[in-house]
Amino acid sequence: MVRAVRGAGVSEIRIYGVPVSGEVAEGTDVGGLVVDAARRCGCGIRDGDVVVIASKIVSKAEGMVVRVGGVRAGTPAKILSRFLGMREGQVELYLRQGRVVAVIPLKLIEGYLRRYTRDLKAVEEAVAPEPYLLLIRTPQGLMSWGGIDLSNVPRGYAVLPPRDPDASARRIRDRIKELTGCDVAVILSDTEWTLSKFGSIDVAIGSAGIAPVRRGFGSRDIYGKPKFGGIDVLVDLIAAAAALLMGQAAESVPIAIVRGVRYEPSDEGVKDITYPSKLLRKGLVKVVLLTSLFKLVHALASILRFFKR
Repeated sequence: MVRAVRGAGVSEIRIYGVPVSGEVAEGTDVGGLVVDAARRCGCGIRDGDVVVIASKIVSKAEGMVVRVGGVRAGTPAKILSRFLGMREGQVELYLRQGRVVAVIPLKLIEGYLRRYTRDLKAVEEAVAPEPYLLLIRTPQGLMSWGGIDLSNVPRGYAVLPPRDPDASARRIRDRIKELTGCDVAVILSDTEWTLSKFGSIDVAIGSAGIAPVRRGFGSRDIYGKPKFGGIDVLVDLIAAAAALLMGQAAESVPIAIVRGVRYEPSDEGVKDITYPSKLLRKGLVKVVLLTSLFKLVHALASILRFFKR
């Protein structure tokens, strides 16, 4: 259990890691699994709890585990598989997830991978099937490899993300209420690479019963000025905090109960706060043009300053 206290008796947040014994199989009642596991570990379920669930066990329960060798690859996947050095079925799965917006060779960060491991041989074994990090635009936003995972499944298999993570979260939330009578929020989490720093962090890919973003934009700061901020992605903050107790490898702690978080109940999900593709495309053009113009003006200003000396 992780316990965080804010101020002197002002508020308290507790996070309970909830272990699960055995493998989650297709057809598993995830809501029932959460309730039973929470009861066994002693924390139970209470009104207002936020239940964070690793999206992978939801995927397994929904039958989203596929044999890569059994995936029929189209012509683009066949050609790209030779270019990338990946299996044809693997590339086909990536292409089905959405639009590839960036291809990053992992060789660029191999030194970091070796620095932050206790098993050098495992680095080569982990990178071999995926020598490139593909950033893929999905309905849940930009995701590494489109949210497809090759870990914690038998060799030759892959786990796809839930088809609609928000809908999955709603079903689990409804099931928990049916079994316990408690109103809770549910977050489905996944691990994502960060682009500004080396490493990964857990984020929300689906949610139900909680406003994904805090509605505080323009709140007054301590000097009374409206602040450009106050719109924290609350579901990501909670997912990251829960990851302190949830395991990504063989720990078998795919559930966390977060108790004491103040949130606004909502029917919105993660999909509702994801930038539309049309806006991103339009914004990208403007960003490129303005950035180019900025660099040009800055260069001219630097030249003028040189001649004024």
